Amino acid sequence: MESKSIRFEGNNYSEEWIKEAARRKLSNIQDVPESMDAYLLEKTVSMFDRHGVLDKRELEGRTEVRLDMYTKKIQIEARVLGDLAINHILPTAIKYQSDLIENVKGMKKVFEEDESSYAVPEYNNTELNDKALNWLVETRGLSKSTIQRFRLFSEGREIGFPFIENDKVVHIKYRSGDKHFRSSKGTKLTLFGMHLDHKDRIIITEGELDAMSFYEAGHLAVSAPNGATSYTWLDNCHEWISSFKEVIIAYDNDSKGIEGRNEIARRIGKEKCKIFQYPEGIKDANELLVTIKHDPQWKAIFNAHFDFLELFPLDGIFSVDDLRTKVFELRKTGYPKGKLTGYKNLDNLVSWVPGQFTIITGIPSHGKSEFTDQLLVQLRNMKWLIFSPENMPYESHISKLIEKALRKPFFNLTDSELSSSLDFMNDYFTFCDLEKIKSVDDIISIAKQVILQKGITGILIDPYSRIEHTYIGKLTETEYVRTILNELGSLSKNLGVHIILIAHPTKMQKDDNDEFKVPNLYSISGSAHFFNAADVGITVYRRPKEGFDMTEIHVQKVRFKWVGHPGMVEFNWTKETGIYTEV
Repeated sequence: MESKSIRFEGNNYSEEWIKEAARRKLSNIQDVPESMDAYLLEKTVSMFDRHGVLDKRELEGRTEVRLDMYTKKIQIEARVLGDLAINHILPTAIKYQSDLIENVKGMKKVFEEDESSYAVPEYNNTELNDKALNWLVETRGLSKSTIQRFRLFSEGREIGFPFIENDKVVHIKYRSGDKHFRSSKGTKLTLFGMHLDHKDRIIITEGELDAMSFYEAGHLAVSAPNGATSYTWLDNCHEWISSFKEVIIAYDNDSKGIEGRNEIARRIGKEKCKIFQYPEGIKDANELLVTIKHDPQWKAIFNAHFDFLELFPLDGIFSVDDLRTKVFELRKTGYPKGKLTGYKNLDNLVSWVPGQFTIITGIPSHGKSEFTDQLLVQLRNMKWLIFSPENMPYESHISKLIEKALRKPFFNLTDSELSSSLDFMNDYFTFCDLEKIKSVDDIISIAKQVILQKGITGILIDPYSRIEHTYIGKLTETEYVRTILNELGSLSKNLGVHIILIAHPTKMQKDDNDEFKVPNLYSISGSAHFFNAADVGITVYRRPKEGFDMTEIHVQKVRFKWVGHPGMVEFNWTKETGIYTEV
């Protein structure tokens, strides 16, 4: 008997085997999830059904369980890898990094530039000439004692403002009569007025005359060396500034001044900063001084502004006053109006409000995706971004949506009906490219872009299990689920879109009649977090005794009473078109 050599003697993991398998016309499945699709092939289903082993529904259930087990194994392996990285690789890397830092510090100590690396400005310490002195006194409202305290001097036709640190002049700024400025080159940038005897607080101003104006009114102040939006001096003075318990920022009331004070507060710490507010029409401290200096009570007027210092708004909190206007608007306009589906009984239970997060669950093959598709076409004028690996290929998904919209079998449509339907779909539905959009971060990123370009108002994720999940560090599955759901909930609220997430249950129980009980959000892997995260929670359930034609929609959670309330409605489901009709 003749025989042929059929064994492949090469490397089965190589490109060589891929080509050989193709030559032999053999299937060459590359990953486990793809291999499990074989259970759902028409010929496989037919064989199992023909021999009375398993029906299609049972095959789908077993396949989903296998996929879930495979997913969990991958997750365990990923967590082990994360644990190795966090507890072994990163500590070693950080230790090495610390060693490098210490080496750099040592080298810096040997070679660092000391104060001698800065140029020493030429400070002649000459008195101010009469013209400059008269201008400061008569026009700028400053007394001679204040001028002397800050050691101003004349340099030709310019006034010199010395920046003094540890009783040494380290920098000089010059101002001419026609308001032209220049500074000493290569000198150390610090704060004008640092030589004063500051105690627990400092006042930072934008200009030298402003710092002197505060001093005139009895308050020690300093000034930045080169305008509102330059911060080189912060590097040189950060440690000194950090030593004060309170920092009052008295920058100019213009756009650059506001930008500058916000950046200083961000770097120093908003919790210790306050804003000095100037009266309407007053730009800075010197203008305030000049405006009120003629009044015998000018000091009291100036100092009264310290009673109205403003706190910097802290990130992440609101006061009642911050929300006062919105509360009045709420009383006037009422709560946001949700979209309705046109199904009377369902609309009596729940409305679909922008900025809310809906989670839909149900037993496999009970029609979660089918019913959700019906919702999408019923919610008129809502534009949807769809992430739905469950409904691939997308042309098939579009055909199902069209059937539900027209209530007519897809293959019975005329060219005209199909064309007009596609026009409608193009306006209201956008689909994620599953080759590029795989994770929650991908979905969030593309959603922000599509909201800008297309004005979407809703996002469908079907199902949760097909999102690419990556555990970070030591997060358990439950902790990871909470993180993901919080991100999706924040996305819906921050962008004002309604998110629908479909999630499969993993904990299915049977009743005394050996029928599956109606699952709820606690039945989903991750348990309580799905229930807690959802604004609206819905279960889709088909009664086996009704031949799957009768579908119950259980609204199990509605967070806000103005959105709806829990309850159940029944629908008839037409298998030929996938259309749901209220009973």
